[in-house]
Amino acid sequence: MDSHPLFSPKRKNAQFPCPRKKSVLRLICNLIVLSLITPFCLVKKVYCIISSGSSTWKIVVWVALFLLLFGATYMGLLDGNQLFGWKDCSIYDLIQSGTKDLRSLMKANHMLEKKALEIPSLKEEVHMLQTQLQGLKLSMKDIAYDTVSEILKGYTSKGITKWTIEKTLKKLKEKLDEDDVQMPDYALKSAGASIVQSRTSRSYRHDGGKYFWMSFIILPFVRSPDIILQPSYHPGNCWPFPGSQGEAVVRLAMVIIPRAVTIQHISKKVSPTGETSSAPKDFAIYGLKVENEEEGTFLGQFMYDTDGYLIQTFQLKNESSELMSYVKLKVLSNWGHPNYTCIYRFRVHGDLYSVDDHACIGMKPQQLNDKPV
Repeated sequence: MDSHPLFSPKRKNAQFPCPRKKSVLRLICNLIVLSLITPFCLVKKVYCIISSGSSTWKIVVWVALFLLLFGATYMGLLDGNQLFGWKDCSIYDLIQSGTKDLRSLMKANHMLEKKALEIPSLKEEVHMLQTQLQGLKLSMKDIAYDTVSEILKGYTSKGITKWTIEKTLKKLKEKLDEDDVQMPDYALKSAGASIVQSRTSRSYRHDGGKYFWMSFIILPFVRSPDIILQPSYHPGNCWPFPGSQGEAVVRLAMVIIPRAVTIQHISKKVSPTGETSSAPKDFAIYGLKVENEEEGTFLGQFMYDTDGYLIQTFQLKNESSELMSYVKLKVLSNWGHPNYTCIYRFRVHGDLYSVDDHACIGMKPQQLNDKPV
């Protein structure tokens, strides 16, 4: 039997070749096509038998269909959980979690839109409260000063002189004039600062007010730019210049390294016209070492917001540590007034020089900061 060619040793040790991948793929494709075609052919065959066959065949087919459906129902094949078993898959869980996240995001978006609609009204209310508070603050200053003045002037005593009363009133006024800036003002006129008239825009000439002598007009009423260096907050007590662009160069009371500037305007509530369109809007700050320096060192550009606080301080953006004797305020635009722009108060804050810094501006140490304050 071993001599038979089918049972030879070579035949035993021989390995059967593995089926190719193409054959396996073809087999899988044939099975898929067969599984799809078979139900269709079966339904077609049943339909042909029912439509053209005898009544016996019809009864047999209907009974077979009934048994098939009954068996499928009995086995639980028609149960929704069996037919749609994909619900147990992770894809369904992802869809459900994504739907929940989408609903929560939509709810959060709705809440944000609702809050966004409330922000403008809240901002307006805050601005109104700030304006009222500032007005009350100014009113309380005047009321307190007038009340104390009347009491002290009507007070008679041998130990209190008129000079003592005036000195007390002066201290009281200085105390009441203190604000929230809490930084030295090196552009204060009483401390020695001044306006460089030759490098400052001309003042706005108001035709409504003129100086007269024997019924003849001498010259129109003009406010000096020095007023921006003094603490005065009454409406109209400002420096106006024509148009929306102008500049003022301030000789500082001391040689400093500029760090910040402060601009102040009145509120709409105390304004006689009920608006503040003459307030400066965009402006730039330059530092100058000497008076005749053309442009100077650019220290930053800012915007005064009429809807914000009346007193606004702006930190200068440069990193320069150079000493400056002059600061230039260059107004680039206002809030819409066609004729003039008004500035009520301009302040400059900074750091004093050190002993080793006097060479930066070419001055002797004894010439620096020699103004009494």
